[in-house]
Amino acid sequence: MMNKIRKMRLAILALVMGGSLSLPLKAAGKDMSVAGTYKLSRWNIQPADYSGITALGNGLYAVVSDKKNEILFWKIHQDASTGKVLQVEEVRHLSLRGEQKKPALDLEAVTWWPERQTLSVASERTQTVRTYNDEGDAMALLWSFEGEAASGQIHANYGFESLTYDAVHSCFWTCTENRLRAHGAPVGIKLPEQALLPVYCLKDDGTHELVACYQTDKPQAFGTARIYAFGVSEMLALPDYGLLVMEREFFVSKNYLRSWVHHKIYCVGLEELWQADGKVVQKQLLCEFRTRLNPLVYRLANYEGMCPGIRLKDGRQTLLLLSDAQGGAGNRLYHLKDFLRVQLLPSSDNK
Repeated sequence: MMNKIRKMRLAILALVMGGSLSLPLKAAGKDMSVAGTYKLSRWNIQPADYSGITALGNGLYAVVSDKKNEILFWKIHQDASTGKVLQVEEVRHLSLRGEQKKPALDLEAVTWWPERQTLSVASERTQTVRTYNDEGDAMALLWSFEGEAASGQIHANYGFESLTYDAVHSCFWTCTENRLRAHGAPVGIKLPEQALLPVYCLKDDGTHELVACYQTDKPQAFGTARIYAFGVSEMLALPDYGLLVMEREFFVSKNYLRSWVHHKIYCVGLEELWQADGKVVQKQLLCEFRTRLNPLVYRLANYEGMCPGIRLKDGRQTLLLLSDAQGGAGNRLYHLKDFLRVQLLPSSDNK
């Protein structure tokens, strides 16, 4: 009995001190642990609305914001043994040419296209994906969506939030954050049920195809929210692991206290996805964690960006998760902070 009480106390203490909960990858019997969570302000990275991040190689990363038509380039240094972040440095600021005097494109995701040495970004406002070169010039290739996935057919702020490049199948993967209008009202507090989301393959000839459906979990929140969001906030294709999908539920209470963001990272087999033929794909939970704002914990973070970090000396792959602090939104008592979280994937069976 005493051992049970002690374990419960340790669990509660871990929640209070860290503000997060990580669960093991039960199917493989391995642990997906955390190497650290870091405030970007410690390296003088300015508050922003960071919404997407992608790895370019050699410690260089491209980052986008959902409030500005630009791409930032960061150098991120990690410890090769632990994965801990040692330094983050902004090295370049790239404006998208021809877009600076236009309304914000609401850039929600960015991914590197190594074969063409270009960056592709997803615009939630226009429901398009466009490719840019390293000078900020838009390339001719543009993926636009008509019919049920057109910009007018998306529930407000629930369009394309994710984008990742799959080198094995030479395509980009994306899906809407929440349910399409054609499929009913968005899933959330008022409609706590699972949602089927369309998963699209964007081909290198500018065409796209509805390949599969991804089924979310049920929302957990209830009551009245000041701010609320639910759905898929990012995808990441990793050849040794599959398609990682981050589901995120963001709940801000009426008085701000006891607000939280719950994150889950699932894995979908890339071959199963490729051959799904419009069917629902199976998913496996890798981990889940919750960030909080309450009288004891001030670490509320809404993670929207996800990309691979370095591979450690022992073979484990690190993930970098980037939060959207909405430009440091808050009041005189508390402001949201920009966080970079390092998640450690279990060793891949393919390595």
